[in-house]
Amino acid sequence: MILHSGSAFVFLLSRIFSIVQFVGTGISIIAVIRLGITYLLASVEEKADIKKKAWPIVIGSVFIVATVNIMARIQKLVAESLGQPKSDG
Repeated sequence: MILHSGSAFVFLLSRIFSIVQFVGTGISIIAVIRLGITYLLASVEEKADIKKKAWPIVIGSVFIVATVNIMARIQKLVAESLGQPKSDG
């Protein structure tokens, strides 16, 4: 693959970041929704255990969403530095 002033590289990088952002955000949302449904359906004793498990899941989800959004910002900066047009996304 021949890179013409980085455009092919930026396009590939953009696609990879979009996929990672979509998958990471989706997994985080599913994990939090599953945790919420489990909490709603649990007995009193089980709710105490779920509360102990909830913080690491919530914090992990925040880290995942933050990381993929930082990656998207880096991709935009790389695209702009190589003279690529700005993309909405």
